[in-house]
Amino acid sequence: MRRVVAWALSLMVVAIAARAGAQDRVVATYRIDAWDRADVSWAPGATVRVLLRGTLSNAIDGSEIDAMHVTTASRSMEDASPLVFPAGARLIEQRGPHAYLVEVPAGAGATIGLNVPALAARHLVTVSELRASLSGVIVAEVLGDEAAPIVHDAPTAAVVEPRVSPAGLAGAVTLSVPLLVLGIVLARRRRHDHDAALMARVTKARAAIAREAKVLGAAFDGAFASASALVDAATRQRAHLVELDRAIGRSAWVRSEAASATLSTMHARRAEARAKLESIVAQLEETVVRMAACVADRSAIAGLERDLARARSEVEVGESVEAEIARI
Repeated sequence: MRRVVAWALSLMVVAIAARAGAQDRVVATYRIDAWDRADVSWAPGATVRVLLRGTLSNAIDGSEIDAMHVTTASRSMEDASPLVFPAGARLIEQRGPHAYLVEVPAGAGATIGLNVPALAARHLVTVSELRASLSGVIVAEVLGDEAAPIVHDAPTAAVVEPRVSPAGLAGAVTLSVPLLVLGIVLARRRRHDHDAALMARVTKARAAIAREAKVLGAAFDGAFASASALVDAATRQRAHLVELDRAIGRSAWVRSEAASATLSTMHARRAEARAKLESIVAQLEETVVRMAACVADRSAIAGLERDLARARSEVEVGESVEAEIARI
């Protein structure tokens, strides 16, 4: 009898182990990054288990993003979930660094993707700028009983960012749209204000250079001409920035690898144009300071000459008085 019981228990253990192994079999693999999402709506049953592993890297602040957390070197943040899950999703367990097993309700609309709008709003940048700053991938492995795995864009290495708790999963879906609008508005306003401030400094510098050149005379006409050329260059750079902004805005929807690479190049060109504009402003302001110093030096020399003339006049008057006294 004991042998029969032991044999039955052994069969039960083997069956349970086999069932667990079957449930951990990967039946589909997806990549989750700045563009791609994991669509598990096809999965049979009421729920589906998904193992999320890997990380993304954010070049804006050097942070890391995994399926649950966004972390920087100095702090972690929990204001928005890095991923958007279907309502009712829950964390089952963590399986090592940056690896999380979640249970997701299956059915229409069951997708898992990066919470791009929330992350963009956090950094006050547009969605396209946020996407261009991300590298790496989060791997989504659908676990189930089927034998033949389905691979969707087999992933490569990844990276992490600020921290977000699983409790924010449901709220992230509701917050995505307003955060997207807020992020776009604030980012555009910030860029516009910065560029407008640079051009205002250009205008002030040109006026100051004209004023100092008038005081210094014809010898500094060449400096004024050079400054005018720099002002024209700044105006051209500003127009170039405006056109790049428009082009980036019109192309923000692209998803192919080649198109995304071209969009990243446009972002790099915009950064280069901004750097050139800032360099021109710095040159103009340096010219203002140097010309002001020349005016100050010229004023000092003129003042010294006046003092010497006054002293010479006083000496001459004194000598005249002494001569009159001597004659008396």
